[in-house]
Amino acid sequence: TLRLSLLAAAVLTFWSALFYFALMDEVTDEVDDALEDYAENIILRSLRGEPLPTAWAGSNNEFFQRKVSADYAARTPHIRYADRKLYLPAKGEKEPARVLTYIYRNNKGEFVELTVATPHIDRADLRDAIAGWMMCLYLLLILSIVGVNLWGVRRTMRPLKRLLEWLEHYRLGADT
Repeated sequence: TLRLSLLAAAVLTFWSALFYFALMDEVTDEVDDALEDYAENIILRSLRGEPLPTAWAGSNNEFFQRKVSADYAARTPHIRYADRKLYLPAKGEKEPARVLTYIYRNNKGEFVELTVATPHIDRADLRDAIAGWMMCLYLLLILSIVGVNLWGVRRTMRPLKRLLEWLEHYRLGADT
């Protein structure tokens, strides 16, 4: 039972780490897709000469544009993702955010750097929550494994126990 419990702990630890990284990868991928859509919408509006969304357009997304030099555009990757802390005026605090930076050319041939950002899951909070739930799951699994093993051993050993009791009381030459 102890060996089985240790094996379960090792497997559960590996599984929880794998689950955390897979979950974070999926969440980041979905946030990146949303940022790309938002950035493309802003770029298309800008190129068409349409008004850009206001700073607060009913979402937590924010964007900033600035003109950059051709030299800066040549030596900087045109698409960059980053995790940063972003100040949200509505909440009055800094929160983790996923940031996408695009460099594109406007209709005048000028290079423009567009930065779009959206609040992101706090990785430390998620890691702590997963660790807490994994510990609860681990304890429940260990108690279940130990309980089932003890019940199974007692049940399967019942005939042997009866035989040993019979042998203990058996005397050679005595009537049984």
